[in-house]
Amino acid sequence: MEYDEFALLRENALELGLPWRGPPRVERRSVPTAGGRRVSALVWDEAPARIVLLHGGAQNAHTWDGVALALGLPLVAIDLPGHGHSDWRPDHVYDPRALADDVAPAVRALAPAAELVCGMSLGGLTAVALASRHPELVRRLAVVDVTPGTDHAKAEPIIAFVSGPESFESFDAILERTLRFNPTRWGASL
Repeated sequence: MEYDEFALLRENALELGLPWRGPPRVERRSVPTAGGRRVSALVWDEAPARIVLLHGGAQNAHTWDGVALALGLPLVAIDLPGHGHSDWRPDHVYDPRALADDVAPAVRALAPAAELVCGMSLGGLTAVALASRHPELVRRLAVVDVTPGTDHAKAEPIIAFVSGPESFESFDAILERTLRFNPTRWGASL
């Protein structure tokens, strides 16, 4: 069976209560960046992108599928380097400034006139760095779930969580791990 990374879009739409009018126009593209690496992105619609979306750490461009389906606008959701289909950095430096410099060629190529860059968590910090280092690419900026002053020590629980097992024997096992690392989640009282 061939892998179809867009196979769950219908399910995503229905789960969100969105009408399903058939598969949207979305395709994966990649753009060269420094050192011969590639940054990959999902390009939604054929019209010029109005929005650029940057996901959080340990996520990928598909994090934004529900948002893209709900908005129905031409946009680009980028896989940060070392995430999704984007190449890893050989130096393993994934701070927001380095990521912004890697993302800039993708924004320039795929969404040069975007009205908004929106980033979540690590993507939010990357978006702020992009606005600082490449201001011509960021007309408006929105950040989601970004905490000022985050450092390695504060991020340690998240790093420990995403560094855990790649698979689980059951849904209950992953739910238990999730609640252990974040006791304020809705299911913590279950």
